[in-house]
Amino acid sequence: SGRQWLGDEGGAQLASGHLLRTAPLRALDISHALTGWAAQHIVTALAANAPSFYLAELSLKGSRIGDQDLMAIASCLPALRALQALVLAENFFGWEGTEVLAEHVPHCTRLTHLNLDDNDVQYHGVDALADALLECPGMQRLSIAR
Repeated sequence: SGRQWLGDEGGAQLASGHLLRTAPLRALDISHALTGWAAQHIVTALAANAPSFYLAELSLKGSRIGDQDLMAIASCLPALRALQALVLAENFFGWEGTEVLAEHVPHCTRLTHLNLDDNDVQYHGVDALADALLECPGMQRLSIAR
């Protein structure tokens, strides 16, 4: 299939490894390569090392992220001060995780693109995002297509 599967073990190694601490990453696309657990640990590692690099784009598409995973990831996002685009499409979260994400999005001051396609966001999640986006004057694109 051409896809690289890292899983929990590979994700944990990436999170604890030298690459995320020293590489001058501007974009990181690890779509379809992780579990939600591994995605949590990678975003936590990115947030802990945020001052040392300028990560503008992060794609965790198809990473099996559930509500609890998204809640943990969302709490780390404000530390990624340069983040402009976040792709969380094709995961497993619903409105509960989306509501927590909406609480943190206004603190991501450079975020201009947010992709939540193919998740179960529902009305409650959309409502929370609508309220949050009132505080996000830089947001240019929100995608929540099914």
